[in-house]
Amino acid sequence: MLVGFSKLVVVMAALTGPTAGAPLDAQLRDSNNVPVALAHFRGKPTIVFYEDRNSTKVNVQVKKELFARGKSLNLLSSTHIIAVADLRGFDFFPARNFALKAIRDVEAKAHIPVLVDWNRTLCQAPWGLPPERASVVILDDQGRRIYARSGSLTDADVRTFFTALAGVLHVTLPKG
Repeated sequence: MLVGFSKLVVVMAALTGPTAGAPLDAQLRDSNNVPVALAHFRGKPTIVFYEDRNSTKVNVQVKKELFARGKSLNLLSSTHIIAVADLRGFDFFPARNFALKAIRDVEAKAHIPVLVDWNRTLCQAPWGLPPERASVVILDDQGRRIYARSGSLTDADVRTFFTALAGVLHVTLPKG
């Protein structure tokens, strides 16, 4: 489930360049602090929610709607949904251990992977996501960015998000 990401994070992105192009990759960490390349998730469209601990509730309605539409159309296994936690400033003992424990708790509750961005890697080129804001990114099955927005999504942004998602899934999604 995509809701209830406690006080930590979930992935979403901000568009600073073209909407498609070279596949994007980044080296992040999983909830056990093991390196994970985002390229590992290629092969299916991927939705990335990027948030810091203060922005986890910004787009909760979009997450709920995404889950509801995915469940009703039996599409939950058609995409990778990844949360990325901007944990810059918590990479020291003992804060790191508490943060990783909280991430594991969120993963268990939400049933999706939550990756950790200790250094704001996704805020740097080519991703260009703004720090300290919720962002949402859709990558196609090859890892190319096809949609990205940051901040609280407007109704028009949500419609555009679902239109872009339907396009990469090659389906027609019902209106929310």
